[in-house]
Amino acid sequence: MAIQYEVFRVPVASYRDQKPGNITHLLTAFVILMKRVAIQNYIDLYQRSPNKYMSSDQKLSNAIFKLAEMQGLEQMLAQHHLILQLNPLLNLTRYEELLRQMLPNGYRMVGVFDEAGSCAGLSGFWINTKLYSGKYLEVDNFVVDNAYRSQGLGKLLSDWMLQEAQRHQCNTIMLDAYTTNSAAHRFYFREGFHIKSYHFYKSL
Repeated sequence: MAIQYEVFRVPVASYRDQKPGNITHLLTAFVILMKRVAIQNYIDLYQRSPNKYMSSDQKLSNAIFKLAEMQGLEQMLAQHHLILQLNPLLNLTRYEELLRQMLPNGYRMVGVFDEAGSCAGLSGFWINTKLYSGKYLEVDNFVVDNAYRSQGLGKLLSDWMLQEAQRHQCNTIMLDAYTTNSAAHRFYFREGFHIKSYHFYKSL
């Protein structure tokens, strides 16, 4: 995104003729100077590191990402490094063992890939039916790589799953989020989710 700006020059000379006791004029000149210096500093910072000051939509417009559903066990196993960002204790052997149990029960996974083909974020999901919700899509293991956070990729994944739920004529989208993951809570609230109930958990 190109940014247009002007170089501001403060007419300091015009204040040299003011009487020494005229503090009001001196303060006015100082405030004007500081404001214009701050603007110029922001412009300089933007030009050196534009990505830092872009919105998510602007960043996405400068990069090419594609969404694709992963086909089969091998593609899912290749993303173990991302799953570790969500579940650091889940080793590859256990991850494969669980996937082999999950896939026959309808587990699926979608990823968002950069231009080089690297997966920058993913989400698993299931489609099923319950009495209290009707037909639903359940989001499971939703994660965006730390290097790609705050660039709108989570929104891309969320929108894709919304469309998939509508395509399958689901009544509901649901998910679990760890109680400690406050960033995820904020994201899901922005996406229109609300807290329906407690999810009770007991290890066996």
